[in-house]
Amino acid sequence: MSDCNSLIVIQIEIEARHPEESNKKQAIGQVIWNAPLQNGFFVERPSLNKQLETMIKAAQEMNSFQVVVMACHGLGGVGKTQLALHYLYSSGDRYELLRGWMNCEDPEEVILQFFRLGQKMGIVSQTENYSKERAKHVKDWLEDQTRWLLVFDNVESEEYIKVCYI
Repeated sequence: MSDCNSLIVIQIEIEARHPEESNKKQAIGQVIWNAPLQNGFFVERPSLNKQLETMIKAAQEMNSFQVVVMACHGLGGVGKTQLALHYLYSSGDRYELLRGWMNCEDPEEVILQFFRLGQKMGIVSQTENYSKERAKHVKDWLEDQTRWLLVFDNVESEEYIKVCYI
């Protein structure tokens, strides 16, 4: 684990451009997709949790029609991943479509994770073969939806997330 791993939280709060299509897909917001299990030894830090929630809420209010990006950064082992996991697991009422997790240690794996997410949500057929184009279709579809959360863990830099985010 490097000294500057970052955690990127991306959430979109925009109106669906194609509402008739969005109703066809399976919402998995009450299911945590692809996330590690919560650490049973995690010691909740109410002040950090509240600060994260306050910052996300303020960003949503200021950017109600854009992607909201939040980054937690610090030395390895200080609890960035655990803080994000806690938020992800405790935010079920806020994100009806999706609460998901992307492990960003390998950009190619992130693209594959978008494809698998698409299969889980019914955006991509279960029998369809993996392709970057279909993974991009999933990302593009999500951008047209509302009330979802994706956490990108182990992001090394802003440029790195641009590669991961297709």
